[in-house]
Amino acid sequence: MKLREFLIPFFFGLIGVLAFEPFSIKPLIILSYAYIVRELIGSDTYKIFKLIIWSFGHWGFGMSWLIVSVYYYGETSIFISFIIFILLVLILTVVFALPLLLIKYRLFHGIKSEKIINLFLITSILVLCELSRDYLLNGVPWLIPGIVFLDTYMQNIYSIVGIAGGSLIIYIIATSIAIFWNRRIIIFLLSLILFIPVFYSDKELSGDIKVSIVQPSSDPFLKYKNGYKSIIEDNLITLLKNTAKESKLIVLPEAELPYTINSEDFIEFKSKLDLENIGLFELEDKVINIIEWPELIKKKNINRIEISLKHTKLKNERDIKIKYFGKTK
Repeated sequence: MKLREFLIPFFFGLIGVLAFEPFSIKPLIILSYAYIVRELIGSDTYKIFKLIIWSFGHWGFGMSWLIVSVYYYGETSIFISFIIFILLVLILTVVFALPLLLIKYRLFHGIKSEKIINLFLITSILVLCELSRDYLLNGVPWLIPGIVFLDTYMQNIYSIVGIAGGSLIIYIIATSIAIFWNRRIIIFLLSLILFIPVFYSDKELSGDIKVSIVQPSSDPFLKYKNGYKSIIEDNLITLLKNTAKESKLIVLPEAELPYTINSEDFIEFKSKLDLENIGLFELEDKVINIIEWPELIKKKNINRIEISLKHTKLKNERDIKIKYFGKTK
């Protein structure tokens, strides 16, 4: 098998990635799938190798950003991140690409409507592979062909048939090109109508909504180092204090903190944000503040009264403890 035989499937797998953001050369997804379907229904003996190479070109480049994400936010080394990425590409290839080899079996060979039947059979296999990927990998949203209709007039079909319906249309066109090879140029040129973009016009809205976007410059390489958590939190709180008071919405970065939103650390951080933003101590000499859950407060008033309530063995009784600190008048 010549080097050219390897490079071509890799190239066609790769160009399918360019159909998505940020490139958005949308018709390339049709060419990518048309190529691999054509190879699988052909008489070439290297079908499995071409499918694997196509998958590495498609999934390898399409999911390569995971290396950076796992490295920055997964508390691991670049080597481990690369291994995880390779394993994912292998899983996508073996579990969700190799089943496409079923296409090579021409079950209806010799039948009068063979091409039409194969068209629906092949598109069904492609759709099932996509749906199984969605189900088994808990809704992987990347490199789904149907997404390419976003920002085109075809996006109106999403409310009717969903993204999977958009993928079905892509698979039908790609398979039609592969089966009706003599008419491939006509079919492809006609398909370009589906990608006519929607040009949005700017509309003036009555009233404004002021939004503040917080984008700190924390070092991702130090994110999980001991003690750096408090630096990140303090940095975020400082930036939040500097946002405009008129802001109705504040947008924080997606994965700045080194813990999840379900962790105790996040609950503590959120309570710290609430206390910082309500100006709890700004008027401590002029007003009386009544605070529930005071144990969440690290910086406490010098002059305060702490009241503790505890359950007793009797249902309708409580133990009350009162402590005075500083001045009480």
